[in-house]
Amino acid sequence: MSEPKYTPAQPGPSCPRCGAARSKRLIYGLVDYELLLELGPMEPNFELGWMSEPRWGWQCGQCGHQWGNPPQA
Repeated sequence: MSEPKYTPAQPGPSCPRCGAARSKRLIYGLVDYELLLELGPMEPNFELGWMSEPRWGWQCGQCGHQWGNPPQA
């Protein structure tokens, strides 16, 4: 059996707009389909930034506010 690809990360920073502690890292570009299948019913600790130019690093899971620097490639 192969090792899992998905490892939950530490919680992100609190949202500067609403103060919620439910932020998730924004991921840009193509995402590995096998990783998404591996998640199954688990809620991932990231949001998809799609194929757009990276603008923000975090998104609040409560109010949807986006902020911060995008992840470095």
